[in-house]
Amino acid sequence: DIFDGREAERDYNTVYVTDHNTNSIMVENLQLKPTPSELAVLDALCSSSGRLVERERISALLGASEGNIADVYICRLRKKLEVPLNRKLIFAERGRGYRTVLKIKK
Repeated sequence: DIFDGREAERDYNTVYVTDHNTNSIMVENLQLKPTPSELAVLDALCSSSGRLVERERISALLGASEGNIADVYICRLRKKLEVPLNRKLIFAERGRGYRTVLKIKK
């Protein structure tokens, strides 16, 4: 499943998993290699596109029962995705969780 580069078919709200062996992804024109944990968080957000994903669910995905691990991983994803694209992609609902408009295509 390597990304074939057909620009006309690219949906700019879609995260494409371009290589399942290395977890490479493509968002717009940005290719990234998130860690397996970052990809798990991104997958949870994208699978619930537009709906809230509670901080507790993100923490559970990462194997943590307490602390701010969900916030740490959201911060990492924002640095990798939002900063280079200069676009807000992950939205916080204070004290509850996060949501995104992105979808994931595997």
